[in-house]
Amino acid sequence: VVDRHKLPFLRYYDMSMEKGRLHTNSLISPHWTNNGHSIVYVVRGDAQVETVNYNGQAIMKDRVNQGDMFVVPQFFVSTFRAGQNGFEWVAIKTTSNPRLNPVSGYTSAIRALPLDVLTHSYQISPEDAQQLKLNSGGQSILLPSSRSRQGSYH
Repeated sequence: VVDRHKLPFLRYYDMSMEKGRLHTNSLISPHWTNNGHSIVYVVRGDAQVETVNYNGQAIMKDRVNQGDMFVVPQFFVSTFRAGQNGFEWVAIKTTSNPRLNPVSGYTSAIRALPLDVLTHSYQISPEDAQQLKLNSGGQSILLPSSRSRQGSYH
């Protein structure tokens, strides 16, 4: 990520950039940016992209390929799963200090919620809410099993 801290002039435009790469069949777990939109350009490879709005309704569920461009609006949850050729992208963010919020993992939104909120929101027991909170894992990029990998990782 290149933001206002790395290139101070970006604060005047209120923009930042990110570059990412996923290896074959890898997945970025669902996440959202709470302070800006993302304009994503596919540099190489392909991926299955899914984006849902705040009601959970899918607004995009497509395969993207090299040369494609798409937008992920602020607060909308998205996930990318790389295809057989991997997936590389660059994104322009409409904020100079982007905040990525994973749905799962150690720094997830669910992990940060109080038990009472989880219990009432999902209508589950306090024990189940505690399990949901603490068993959300620690990774936001998931790699395929060694049997399904093709090629090597660098």
